[in-house]
Amino acid sequence: MREEQLAKIWYASLYEVSRKRRMAYVRDGHSVLDVYYEKAGSDLLHQYFTREEQRKLLKEDRDELTENMAALMEEKKIRFCAFDSPDYPASLRNIPDPPYGLFYLGGLPENDRFCVGIVGARMCTEYGRKIATELGKRLGAAGICVISGMAAGVDSASHAGALMANAKTYAVLGCGCDICYPSSSRNLYRQIPNAGGVISEYMPQTRPLPIFFPERNRIISGLSDVLVVVEAREKSGSLITVDCALDQGRDIYAVPGRLGDQTSRGCHRLIEQGASILYDPDRFVAEMRQKADMKNKWTAGTSVTGKRKPQKKALEKEEQLVYSCLDLHPKNVFILLEETGLTIEALLSVLSKLTSRGLAEEAQRNAYVRTFVDP
Repeated sequence: MREEQLAKIWYASLYEVSRKRRMAYVRDGHSVLDVYYEKAGSDLLHQYFTREEQRKLLKEDRDELTENMAALMEEKKIRFCAFDSPDYPASLRNIPDPPYGLFYLGGLPENDRFCVGIVGARMCTEYGRKIATELGKRLGAAGICVISGMAAGVDSASHAGALMANAKTYAVLGCGCDICYPSSSRNLYRQIPNAGGVISEYMPQTRPLPIFFPERNRIISGLSDVLVVVEAREKSGSLITVDCALDQGRDIYAVPGRLGDQTSRGCHRLIEQGASILYDPDRFVAEMRQKADMKNKWTAGTSVTGKRKPQKKALEKEEQLVYSCLDLHPKNVFILLEETGLTIEALLSVLSKLTSRGLAEEAQRNAYVRTFVDP
């Protein structure tokens, strides 16, 4: 393993150093190698890290730790992808709190592949299990990737459904990717790397801790273009994933249940608050196929079947940013300002370009939607 990769793995292991500060250092173009070899000046480090964190950065046992980890990763066929790697999932780059790196067995989601996240109750009903399995199977058969967390209940059922369709599915864990958690998902854990990947931001051999699961939820939603909640209580970990998805600008769908069922109260609350209702799997899958086709046109120029489409003029960076924030429901320019971080002048200029190319439409006064015109 190259020295640069060892340094990045070491940097990813620094849990005692703020992830946001580590990311700020990297995003500003500074080298992890300079920190690893103590070439970064104290004035530079002081701009990003606290004094206590700087002491953590200068631990003397780093070489032995990274060499042992490299040997373990080679033995278990674990790979690592840092934020600055071209293989790093594009969908994670612009979320509010991206992981610095990902450890994984198998592979990572392809950037042109449309992904649907499915989450829900661990102690789900048979109805919830059946719906999650069916959704995973139908989405997979449509060429759509399924993202979940491999937890018991809804998560496992959605992975199982995707595997039934011989489709891509990825599990994001709240522990090291070399640890199968929960143990009841052992069968899935063996199969998923061959069909997609088992992913974690935590170092191999990291045991599952309660604090890790809310953190990993932002990666589930970040890798997903759309998030579906199948069953959830009013106070549920699935709703943490929903909050992450909303912060990331993802569309939310909720599956309704019977009135009075505790496991569906969270879903009913989401629907009341404006989430889209998933009441017809056929219609939902058809809509996802349409969105998948649109995404593929804008990224790799391929359809979900893998056939190449003619390449046309690609979107510029700001155009892609604004376009990714638009959906089928009208969005006011003030919401788009908040989501994109652009100035009002820049936003209006980009919206004008997208509208003139037939990629967006002013559905209401100062409110825009996506259109499905081939770019």
